[in-house]
Amino acid sequence: TAYRDHAHAIIRGTPPDAVMAELFGKVTGVAKGKGGSMHLFDVARGLYGGYGIVGSHIPLATGAAYALRYQSTDRVCLCFLGDGAMHSGSFHEPVNLAALWGREGLCPIVYIIENNQYAMGTSVERSTVVTNLASHFDAYGIDNEQVDGQDFFAVKSAADRIVAQVRKTGRPRGIEAITYRFAAHGAADLFQVYRSREEVEAQRRKDPILLMERRLRRAGALDDERVEAIRREVEAAVAAALRFAEESPEPPPEALQTDIYGQG
Repeated sequence: TAYRDHAHAIIRGTPPDAVMAELFGKVTGVAKGKGGSMHLFDVARGLYGGYGIVGSHIPLATGAAYALRYQSTDRVCLCFLGDGAMHSGSFHEPVNLAALWGREGLCPIVYIIENNQYAMGTSVERSTVVTNLASHFDAYGIDNEQVDGQDFFAVKSAADRIVAQVRKTGRPRGIEAITYRFAAHGAADLFQVYRSREEVEAQRRKDPILLMERRLRRAGALDDERVEAIRREVEAAVAAALRFAEESPEPPPEALQTDIYGQG
């Protein structure tokens, strides 16, 4: 995945303590404090890293997918990328290779475009004429589709189906999850002059967590008491992770040379 990798680590099972400690640069972090926020890494749980350079992980993910079939496993690689990475050479070259390898059933990868409408401050409409980003895979003969990225159940259904197909065929697939970035891109994006406050507020009414909560309430699977219990549980987990990170030791000076070069 790219550098927005916190949720990916947690959903793969990385303990929140190890994630928070990594943000603090502590030795108990998931990458021993050397990766930081943008470079979480947990091979044991199948997370092969967040990457700070836009699009830089796409060639690596494609090679990893090839390796999975080369090693005769039935594993599948999921490659998450944003709309801003779609127009870089590091997207088009590996996708072309994936199509070629996939023709032989040797590239089980799902390219997941998280289209949140803005690459930093540039809208999709200002960066490409073909705003259906999933269709960009057509140039390489890769099957693709769009999904409502704000609808958890739609995404889950598409993911189950597509991953099963890729696992069976060894061929790549592309999917564009259409979503929206509510917050500013970063600290330097305070005024967000490229969009209106009204646009953001309208999109907030489509918050996927809000929509899922409403649907579960209608189904009788959720009520105020359960929502409050979940909130308390999550807040306690975050507080515990924060304490763990604060109390963990800093890397010693000699750690500067470890995990940098191969041994022998």
